[in-house]
Amino acid sequence: MAPVRFALMWHHHQPVYTDPETGQPALPWVRLHAIKDYWGMARLIERVDGMRATVNLVPCLLEQILAYAEGRAVDRHLAVARKRADELSEEEALFMLDNFFVANAETMIRPVPRYAELRALRDAGGRSAAEALKRFGERDLRDLAVLFDLVWFHPVLREEDGVVRELWTRGGNYSEDDRRALHAREREVIAGIIPLHKRLVETGRLELATSPYYHAILPLLVDYESIREAMPSAPVPADATSLADDASRQIADALSLCASLFGTLPRGMWPSEGAVSQDAVALVARQGVEWIVTDEEILERSLECSIGRSGEALAHPELLYRPYTLAFDGVRTNVVFRDHALSDLVGFRYRSWNETSAAYDLLGRLRAIGESWVEAFAPVVAVVLDGENAWEHYPNHGMEFLTTLYRGLASGGDDFVPATMSEAIASSEARNLKRVFAGSWIDHDFRIWGGHEEDRAAWEAVYECRARLDEAGVDEGAAARRELRIAEGSDWFWWYGEDHACPEEAEFDRLFRGHVKAAYARAGLAPPVELDEPIKRCFGGPAYSSPTDLVTATIDGEVTHYYEWLGAGRVSEGGAAGTMDVPRGAIEAVVFGCDVKQLFIRADFRETEAVGGGGTWIRVVFSAPHDARVLAPLVAGFNDVTVEGTGCVAGESALGRVLEMTVPWGVVPARPGECVEFVVERLEDGQPVERLPREGGIQLVVPTEDDVKWDWSAE
Repeated sequence: MAPVRFALMWHHHQPVYTDPETGQPALPWVRLHAIKDYWGMARLIERVDGMRATVNLVPCLLEQILAYAEGRAVDRHLAVARKRADELSEEEALFMLDNFFVANAETMIRPVPRYAELRALRDAGGRSAAEALKRFGERDLRDLAVLFDLVWFHPVLREEDGVVRELWTRGGNYSEDDRRALHAREREVIAGIIPLHKRLVETGRLELATSPYYHAILPLLVDYESIREAMPSAPVPADATSLADDASRQIADALSLCASLFGTLPRGMWPSEGAVSQDAVALVARQGVEWIVTDEEILERSLECSIGRSGEALAHPELLYRPYTLAFDGVRTNVVFRDHALSDLVGFRYRSWNETSAAYDLLGRLRAIGESWVEAFAPVVAVVLDGENAWEHYPNHGMEFLTTLYRGLASGGDDFVPATMSEAIASSEARNLKRVFAGSWIDHDFRIWGGHEEDRAAWEAVYECRARLDEAGVDEGAAARRELRIAEGSDWFWWYGEDHACPEEAEFDRLFRGHVKAAYARAGLAPPVELDEPIKRCFGGPAYSSPTDLVTATIDGEVTHYYEWLGAGRVSEGGAAGTMDVPRGAIEAVVFGCDVKQLFIRADFRETEAVGGGGTWIRVVFSAPHDARVLAPLVAGFNDVTVEGTGCVAGESALGRVLEMTVPWGVVPARPGECVEFVVERLEDGQPVERLPREGGIQLVVPTEDDVKWDWSAE
């Protein structure tokens, strides 16, 4: 058996939320992830002796962390939360009711009784914020201001920090002094993030890596035509030109900032979104970057052969579990290809498992790799994923999973060795790679960032602005150039097109156009009037809509007629609040409605044939007013809906072109006038593989017998 070199890398990044008009963050995600993930993930590693890993920090995130630490950044959420409850304007109080419950309902709201109570008070009757505000007193608003921040503090802080621990233990009934103390402690925690990482780097516990400064897609900057290697027929924006100078500047500035903050030059880089091309990697190598990481699907296309992926198993592990070397006119860099399946297990699937079992499952998979290894060189297994977004979906922010995993890795003995990326590369045997395929970690192409008409419109705005700045002779170090480089970031393009949706996509579009307009303004140029019009024409479709009338459906697996589901609500991928997005699942949308007797649910699939068969189920998980779970098998024809764990028949279902099912209100149980909340999951072999909505839950109110036509919509 060969000890597996386990190279774990957490990638931390957020886009530039700073509004160029106000100079302040438009959204709070840097601050909230800072007190949870950017501090907590490093501290968890520090708490386990022998654990070693790599952390990739994007410079524009570091900039924003510093701004909060120094008190220069105050997002609107924080500005409102800092006000005394008796001094809040009506507008500010309404803002709180609309925005201070943006957290995962199952893992961050329901486990905190007072927070769950406040949410129920907000949602009672499905009314608007203005109606709900009549039920909120000063004590409620003060508790909400504290709890919205408090649930984001990492569990380790709830153990180790006296202020956070006392407020967390008390659970409510907070004073104005409590609120001020928490916000003061929040800033201190954020101020400690960079020193904490620096200490771990200096002691060898962490290796620091970075990305292009504003998280730009390097291949598309260097040569937009590279999109056609994986997508030969992809249109190219009008006036597309090479922005290789900007790409080079983003790399150089990233290395420089990290060196100044941490006292050491990063040796490695996660190219934004794992996006690589031959020319882009050459640019990275020429700036002295010793290694990069991308995805296994890029390896297959670079080698022009298959690694034999079947689920989590590999026919040719010797191809994936080793470093490679790319040479460019006298300079070389190493390339590590991450294990896509293992990374996705951590990011998307283990969240629904028992946390200890999930950690031991991953350790078992690593042990199995070592036990079957027959090569002379040491196996390097790289697991690389976002270090912030997954943990909102784990109980207690994944603390038990990560602690169990880290302890198991650190005590792995001859089975596995936790290693930084540089250590893992040095311990194995690199193979020469002739060239690298142009693509990203998603489907080995650039469709997300260039495959849609909206993407191309955004790129054309960038190209036009760049041309105008060049014509005006604007210096490369000028503020106008910085604003344009911000607009080159990947996150803006992520939300264009139909692939992803979130409630804040309009704000992302506004910020993108704002940065392009600011580039013109900083150069003393008039921006095109077209930048005043949204690029994103349809904000999610919407991704979530509530029922508008009662529904009584025929359970036959078909949309029987136009009026059958006319009054129903609908949730599709990306339709919940939050900062995380995941690959497209088999469920395209969940349609839902009810009458006075029962709940009706319809699941629309991308390909019905691909989801049916033994071992696959739809599970409806109710969290309010009571916990309940029911199962419908994904088997063609008519079937029973059963209560999970008992097998008792609870309703009926039918799978045809769609899945239709019904659940009587007595099963939940729920009485007329009560608010019901649930999510819909698809199971494979007993484990959830996707859910809608991805965050939060579907809500509706049980109608009464007197309801004839009921207005479900928010006022």
